Amino acid sequence: MTTRNELLGKAAHCYMLAQMSDDACRLYQRLQDYSAAANLHASAGRWRQAAACYGQTGQWQEAADAHEHAEEWEAAAEAWLRAGRRLRAAWLFADRADQPQRARALLTDLSPEKSIGQHAVAVILARCEAQLGEHERAGRRLHRTLAQLYRAGGDHTTDRIASWARRVAECLERWDLVMLCHAAAWQAHRPFAEKHWQEDAGRLFGDTSGIPLNPYGHGENNGQIQDPPLG
Repeated sequence: MTTRNELLGKAAHCYMLAQMSDDACRLYQRLQDYSAAANLHASAGRWRQAAACYGQTGQWQEAADAHEHAEEWEAAAEAWLRAGRRLRAAWLFADRADQPQRARALLTDLSPEKSIGQHAVAVILARCEAQLGEHERAGRRLHRTLAQLYRAGGDHTTDRIASWARRVAECLERWDLVMLCHAAAWQAHRPFAEKHWQEDAGRLFGDTSGIPLNPYGHGENNGQIQDPPLG
């Protein structure tokens, strides 16, 4: 005998074949197939519902991404924590959730062995200082970090930290540090560094003269940016 859940599952499949994803999503939730429901919510841009369903299945990274799309910053940071991504959580607490003290607390017992993790911690601390009005200290910390950030070369992880650093520099209205971010990326031969440099120079100063052209022939960066390693 066909059970009720089997019938609901077949109905959901039929809805999917008919491209009636909303109805299929409703049935998947009744079946407590939250992973399938979450993917449908996400594909339809219903990010809050997607985040809730991903949370039901313990898919915390996906939940965090969905919360970010919904601009639910505190919920996103909490989800990153549950996913074991403390640096990503600390950055959101400092930058978007307006909780710099919470971010600092997450970093107190964190001692990354690799320099890339140390740079990430420094940038997050600078963002906390900027939020707390400690602008001079934040600027000095950011300047020191940028001098070292690309010293060992660049990769996708370094680019993520550089994007955080640019955000801090803009919050401080330290346009010199914004340009330093771009110059460091360009010297490390990062893809599209000169393009981004020119865009920001034009936006901030209305002048792109003196910015070098691309001598490296880089292609598009399609790699996924990963969180900085802790050890």
